[in-house]
Amino acid sequence: MTPCLRAAAAPPTIEVVQAGAANVLPPGRYAGIEVAVDPGSLEPGAYVLEWESRTPDGDTVARSQSIPLAGAPVREWIYGLVPRVTDRPMRISLRHPDDLTLLASTQVSDTDPGVLSLDEGAELILVVGDRSGGLEDYDAQTTASITPWTTIETFVRTIPPDAVPDDAAGLAPASTILMTGRPDDLSAASRDALRGWLEAGGHLIVSLPTVGDPWEIRGSRPLWPQVLDPPSERVSISLRSLATALSPDPLAPLQPGDLPITVFPGAVGPSQPWHEVLASPSGQPLAIARPAGHGRLTVLGLDVASPVLTRYTVQEDQTGPLPAAATFWNPILGRRGDALTPRQRRQRAEGSRLPPAAATITPLSDDIVNSGIQQTVAAGGRLALVFGWVIGWLLLGGPGLWWGLHRLGRPDLAWPAFGVLGGVGAVAAWAVAGGVSLSGVEGRHFTIVDELAHTPVQRVRSWVDLRIPGAGRRDVGIAGVDGFPARIDTWATKGPGRATFMDTRLLRTDAESPHQVPMQARATSQSFAMERFGYSNAADDGPWLRSVAPVTTVRDAAGRLKLSGRLQSGLASPLRDVTLLWVESRRPPRRDGGPPSMPANVWAWSLTDPIPPGGVLDLATLPEPEAGHAASAHLESLAAGIHKMFGLRSAAPPRHDAVELLGLYRLTPPPHWPAGSDPAPPAVHRMARGFAADLDLGAGLGGPMLLITGFVEDDPLPVPMFIDGDPIDPPLGETMLRWSTWLPDAPPRPDPFSGVR
Repeated sequence: MTPCLRAAAAPPTIEVVQAGAANVLPPGRYAGIEVAVDPGSLEPGAYVLEWESRTPDGDTVARSQSIPLAGAPVREWIYGLVPRVTDRPMRISLRHPDDLTLLASTQVSDTDPGVLSLDEGAELILVVGDRSGGLEDYDAQTTASITPWTTIETFVRTIPPDAVPDDAAGLAPASTILMTGRPDDLSAASRDALRGWLEAGGHLIVSLPTVGDPWEIRGSRPLWPQVLDPPSERVSISLRSLATALSPDPLAPLQPGDLPITVFPGAVGPSQPWHEVLASPSGQPLAIARPAGHGRLTVLGLDVASPVLTRYTVQEDQTGPLPAAATFWNPILGRRGDALTPRQRRQRAEGSRLPPAAATITPLSDDIVNSGIQQTVAAGGRLALVFGWVIGWLLLGGPGLWWGLHRLGRPDLAWPAFGVLGGVGAVAAWAVAGGVSLSGVEGRHFTIVDELAHTPVQRVRSWVDLRIPGAGRRDVGIAGVDGFPARIDTWATKGPGRATFMDTRLLRTDAESPHQVPMQARATSQSFAMERFGYSNAADDGPWLRSVAPVTTVRDAAGRLKLSGRLQSGLASPLRDVTLLWVESRRPPRRDGGPPSMPANVWAWSLTDPIPPGGVLDLATLPEPEAGHAASAHLESLAAGIHKMFGLRSAAPPRHDAVELLGLYRLTPPPHWPAGSDPAPPAVHRMARGFAADLDLGAGLGGPMLLITGFVEDDPLPVPMFIDGDPIDPPLGETMLRWSTWLPDAPPRPDPFSGVR
């Protein structure tokens, strides 16, 4: 009897399974936390799962969702924003649905054992499977001996298929996901999450297995029609021939044999969205890529998780991870020479040292955004009133009051009179200040709009500073579009010494409504970060930059490739500080161990005049590309300008340059990997990215494309905002437009300028 009673009285328990996908917590970004809930003796029914986190003002936001329990333990994901400053653990709780009685709880922190705290400037690569397939060469823990500012800080983690989140928000911290298994290994919700994450801007790499066709790309019913259905065929290749594609080192298979691979001879063409990334030793496309929504889809005809790839030797030495990151993965990821070649890695292990590099290091921090939204209006008058009253009160209530009472012969009344006068003055100050306080919401924003030629869906990211009058709870929200995600949360810079309020509050909200967030108004300002996907420019249902003649590439009489097409501005204001970036073609990776080159051949032009409303940009009139138009020269100029103006928080041009560099960070000069007696690299400007890694256009910069960026001043926030359900006047601020389109594939082109990377 006793065991039965004990079982009937078993308390519920809750445990953290994953603190973020693959136990990666990204402060300042959205993520999911997976928990295991054992209901114990609870009655079957719906209970409340709650995630508590701290806001920049010190309040606590509790995101809650309903969770059904019926006797058996369950695993559940809950999604939200990980606080930028995680100075105390977050609590995950199970509560009763009627009175919110606490039934069980646990804590989560980015300092927990096995949890990786991902910096906002770092990238995460997730591999669905049990082998990293050579990507571990990018992992920051592998390259810990390398000076951080020479690389794109990256972490690589593997995750089993049954641990993949069931919502795209849980995958948001990852810039790249390599899928090495079968799609059937994922749940239906996880497959949908993967597709949503891809189209929201992720880079999905599908590595086709050696046996079978689980993605149905050669079948009549592809898993993802019109996205993952390139023409393909299965062929066999000898392991000795395959070695040339895997590494720059002379590999030798441990035993002879063949390996089935998939090639895509009919997928690449002038009118096809696919372009070739890597060729097989026989010259057929082995890896191809295409845009998919705002993301990039790469298909590998090689199973990079095959154990066959571990059966190679090189001069009776270790090969290092295969396929080699330096030559195989760099073109796929659109990477600079971030990873050492196997030969360079062995040289370092043998004791060689990198000579010191003279560099000017410029940090790219959240001040880039903060300097564009900080407000100083409307506060001066109120402060002047307060200071004027305090000075007048002290002069009257101090020496003046004492002098008057002394002349009347009643100095004993000085202190009582001083107290009465102070009370009356406080009431008067409260009444006057209330009459001149904020009567409405005031705001300022900085926004980045990504617009694509091949989809009507915009991606909008905004940082908004609002001054909200009054006190008490307010629900701040943004308008979403059916079928597309919209998220908003409180935001603050990571500057040291940020003060929090003493009168903190507990604010509950629905975790399944990320388009709104509660806040405690205190007649002061609060900053918010938001992200929304939706159809182009809901105000007039038209794109901000529209094609009036097809944008493509043509060859002139001399056989040189040139841009062609005309674009018209649909904006109501001039588009200023316009830059055009043309990724012409990919570059073959270096295999001789020399200095690394960029993954693509890229040109850049800066327009001297703005594009007026309704103005037309004719791409055929751009100057002939020459050394001065190489993207490396443009990026170096931006970096030099930022360093020169660094510290002037209100200076707009450096902010323009910095935000542009955050988008093109993949193309900033690569590190120099000298060997032996190589001279030290020349002095360069280096960027230390500590913010907004998700603004990087990523692997798309490794394929043929056209990118146009520009800025609109005093532009209304393009996303409607609401406070307590009521619309507010859109805050004014600055908007950056990033318009892009894919271009037809072009053959690989080596670096045309010696010494220009």
